[in-house]
Amino acid sequence: MNQINLLLNFLFLPGILLIGILSTLSDIKTGKVKNSLIKNGFWYGLLIYLSLFLWSVARKYSGFLAIFFRDTYYLNFNYFFDLIINTVIALVVGIVLWKLNFWAAGDAKLFTLLSFLVPLTVYSREKIIYFPSFILLLNIYTICLLCLI
Repeated sequence: MNQINLLLNFLFLPGILLIGILSTLSDIKTGKVKNSLIKNGFWYGLLIYLSLFLWSVARKYSGFLAIFFRDTYYLNFNYFFDLIINTVIALVVGIVLWKLNFWAAGDAKLFTLLSFLVPLTVYSREKIIYFPSFILLLNIYTICLLCLI
């Protein structure tokens, strides 16, 4: 695992775990996932991704930083484009599943949030290029199917 994968996992794993635990507790207690939790999760992700984007721009285009931080890595700009595509597709899939009454609205929003927060480097992107969160969706339905059986 290279430095950037380790950094992304270190930055996002605590937020993913906290959101997962809080949304599970909220869903068990009230039957709903709170919108404030979803909003705060998106703000958390936006803050980290904005920081990573600014670091990547500064590191790539600043000669000063390139000299002194030669051994540090930065994200390729295609990563951010792929992240936006993945999140938008996850939102559309979540809305479709909500409209078809497979999910509640909170579940669709939570799926979109988790698709946004889980770093793309976690997925094997050889087969599913634009929507790697599809694997997350398959895992969710596989676990649900096993519980129903």
